[in-house]
Amino acid sequence: MIHVAAFDLDGTILDGESPLKLTTSLLRHRELPLHKGVLMGVWGIKYRLRLPQTESTPRELLFSALTEPTVEEVDSEILEIYDKRMRKHIRPGAIREIEKCRAEGLKLVLASASFKPITTTIVDELGFDGQISTIMEERDGHYTGKVVGVPVQGPEKLRLLIQYCDDNYGHNQWVLERAYSDHYSDAPMLQMAHHVTVVDPDAKLERISKQKGWEIADWDE
Repeated sequence: MIHVAAFDLDGTILDGESPLKLTTSLLRHRELPLHKGVLMGVWGIKYRLRLPQTESTPRELLFSALTEPTVEEVDSEILEIYDKRMRKHIRPGAIREIEKCRAEGLKLVLASASFKPITTTIVDELGFDGQISTIMEERDGHYTGKVVGVPVQGPEKLRLLIQYCDDNYGHNQWVLERAYSDHYSDAPMLQMAHHVTVVDPDAKLERISKQKGWEIADWDE
C-alpha cells in the first residue's frame, strides 16, 4: 500500500497568496489595469474573511491582462516574480515537514489552486512526486484568460487528488496518510486523511480542527 501526503500551497507552504503577490508585481510594472487590481484586492479581503466567492475570478482577472504575450513569455515573467517575491515566503516548517514525509517514504503531492508555472517550480525545488493545480486555457500560443474546468479547491481538489493517485498508484493501492492546509475549503481533502495538520488556520478551520482533534501547527519558525 502506497502512503500519500498532500500539501496545499497558498497560506500553507507559502506564507501568503500567490495571486495577490502576482497582482502587486503586475501593478507595479503597470501590466495590470488599476481596476483589475482593485478587484483583486477585494478578492483578497474576501479570502481573508473567508467569505463565499468564485475561485476562478482572481485567476481570470490576472490572466485576462496577460493575453498578448506568448505563453512562454508569461510563464517566464511569473517565474521571475516567484524568484523575487515568493520563494522567500516558503515557510521553514513546511520544508521540515516535507523532508520528514519524504524520509518516511511517503509520496508527496502538491494540491493547489495556484498557477501551474509556480506549482511546477515548487514541485521541482521541494522534491514533490507530483501535483494537481489550476490550468489556464491556451489558444494559438497565448493564454485566453479563462480557467480550464474548475479551480483546484474544495470538493474538486479532493476529486482531482483521488484521480491523480488512482492514475499513478493504482485504484485501492494507496491511502492518504497525511494532509496539510490552512483553509476550511480544503475540509473534504482533510477529512479523507489519516492524519491532518492545519497551518495558521482561519477561524472556521480552527474550530473544525479542535472538534476533530487535528493538529494545529505554526510553520513560521
